[in-house]
Order: sequence, then C-alpha cells, then structure tokens
Amino acid sequence: MSSVEDIAAAVDAETLEPAVRAILGSDATTVEWQYERMRVITGLPDHRGLFRFSGAGRADGVKRPWSAVLKVVLRHSRWSDEPGEVLYWRREAVAFQSGFLDNIAGLTPVRCYAIGEPDNHTLLFWLEDLTDEYANGWPIERYGLAARHLGHMGGEFLAGRQIPDLNWLHRRDVSGSDRGADAVLRRISDDATWSHPDVKRVYPEPIAGRLRAQWEDRHTFREAISQLPVTLAHNDAHTQNLFSRRATDSTQETVAVDWELMGIAPIASDITFLVVASLRRLEVDMEDADALEAAVLDGYIAGLRDMGWAGDESDVRLGYTAAVALRLGLVPQTLDLILRPERRAEAERSWDRPADQLIERWAQVAYFVLERADRAREMLAHGG
Repeated sequence: MSSVEDIAAAVDAETLEPAVRAILGSDATTVEWQYERMRVITGLPDHRGLFRFSGAGRADGVKRPWSAVLKVVLRHSRWSDEPGEVLYWRREAVAFQSGFLDNIAGLTPVRCYAIGEPDNHTLLFWLEDLTDEYANGWPIERYGLAARHLGHMGGEFLAGRQIPDLNWLHRRDVSGSDRGADAVLRRISDDATWSHPDVKRVYPEPIAGRLRAQWEDRHTFREAISQLPVTLAHNDAHTQNLFSRRATDSTQETVAVDWELMGIAPIASDITFLVVASLRRLEVDMEDADALEAAVLDGYIAGLRDMGWAGDESDVRLGYTAAVALRLGLVPQTLDLILRPERRAEAERSWDRPADQLIERWAQVAYFVLERADRAREMLAHGG
C-alpha cells in the first residue's frame, strides 16, 4: 500500500483538474503547482494526511493563483465498512456526496471540490483551503459563538425537524465500553504507580481514590446521559476542525471540517469536545478553563433557544458535565507516557508537541475532569 506521502507526490495535472476547475472555472487548466504536508494532530499519521497544494491555473486566457487542501485517507484495519459503525471509514465521503451537509443549520461545512477513490482502500478529498481569521488562537468569546452555532445545528432537530433515517449516521453509544477495564484498574489501583517519583511530580495532589470513584460511577453517568434527548452532532468539534471566517455579510461563521464521526448523539455532546479537546490540545490556558466552559455552555444554550428549543437547560448542563466525567482514559494515557518512555516519540509525532508538555497539560486536564465528576454527582443527587 502506498503511503499518504507517496500519494501526494504522485498528484498530476489530471488529478488536480477537478479542484482547479471548481476554483477557477470549468474551462481552467493547471499550469503549475507545489505542495507541503500540513502539521495537524492526528492519531494515525500514516493513514491520514493533509497536504496544501497551491499553484497557478489558466482560465479565460488569464493566469490565476489557486490553493486547495488534499486530505488522504488510507483505510486502517480497525476501521469498518459497515455504515452504522462508529468507525465507518467512508462516512465523510458519503456525507459530502449525499448533499446532507448542504442543508444543516449552524455550522458551515468546508467546501469539498471533489472526491476520488482510486482503489478500495484510499479516499482523496479536495477541500477548500481555509484560513482562520484569528492567527494566534481564538479568544474565549469566539468559543462561545462556535458553541452557539453547534446549538443551531443540534437545536434545529430538537425543535422539531426530523433527523433523516440515514444508515451512515451512527448513533453514539453512551453505554460505553469496559474493554481494557482490568488493565485500567490495575494501573490506577497499584500503589507502585503513585509512588513513582515522576508520577508524584505530575500529580502533586492525591488522585488515585478519586479516579477509582470516577471509574465506579461510570454506569451512573452513562445512565443519566442515556435519558437525555438526542440530536445531530459533529462529534469532533474542536478548533483543529473549526475555523472562524467572515461571511459575505461580515458576520462570523464557523466552518467545520472532518465529518468522519458525524451522527446522532445526546444533547450537549458536541460542546464536550469543544471544551475538553481544546484544553487537552493546549489551545486554551488552564487558567481560562472555567471561563471557556461558561462561555461554551451559555453559547450552546442560546443557540438551542435561537432554533426554538423549549427544553430544560439543566439537561444541557447535566449532559455536558456527565460526559466530561466519562473521560476515563485520560489519566491511564498520561501514565503510559510517564512510565513507558518508548511511547513518547509516537505521541510527539501524533500530537506535534513535546511529550513533557503533553504530560503536564493532560495531568491538569485530569483534575478538571475529576472536578466535573464531583459536580455531576451533586447534580444527580439533586435530581439533575
């Protein structure tokens, strides 16, 4: 199987033609181009790659510049060919090809110029080359606006529009999976783990007992979420996948990429990603975590209301808080990096950050998550 780099290097004028013509006009021809691999966080860098192509084309006798992003997806052995499965590997292609993304509220889907499938294990997406209007990261209030747009998308269906019966829209399984539970319990219950000097340095406040309580209460959190209304969700909404851009009328729109996990999920599911993933990816300082959370919750609820949703906002707050409390794998992943140094190079390649920086931030996020677990218990004790 070719690598993602090999595929990008093999792009020729014929392969580029659909994208160039979509950008410059139906009679455009490709004159010249170059490309570079884009630096993005991805768990499978050998199976997903983004490449920015730019160059010049000729349209109406005039040489004009163009740029586009090539997303290369090589099927991984753990991905599925079944449309209803979470890891259905062709979902994003189907979402674009079906036209469904053209008719949702709130988020603006990235423009897809063309999709190629040269064989049964490769997908090529030619996408709009996006530039975020905030070169140095979003201010907190912009997260609130993105949450409002997510509320528009979900609120449209909560307020009455029926979610179409499409087999490729998977239903997010809130029952969770306890696969690997024994290994997790052994790790967090082992006194030797917490006596390790590097672990004690990273987690200066006692954490083992709180982790065990979080694990034991997982079924309670899952049951609470399972009782909530469900709606359409992007399911990976964080700022690597969201771009702030000015529309033609100068209003801010939130353009979304990576629709691979799109499906049906409990209310507030999307804003969980917007908060926790943004913190975990070091996109927001931990000292701003509470302000981020407040802006996102208020924005999402406002977006639901904008679409006519008349439900109880306590459902949103409970759904968000319980979903954050179910972030059960964060500490085991961090411990893995601390105690198994051979894993650090892989993590640095995937996350494009030094391992020590990841460890420090993930430990801070763990305390944030445990505080939300405490809050979820309080909410459930008082009837939500």
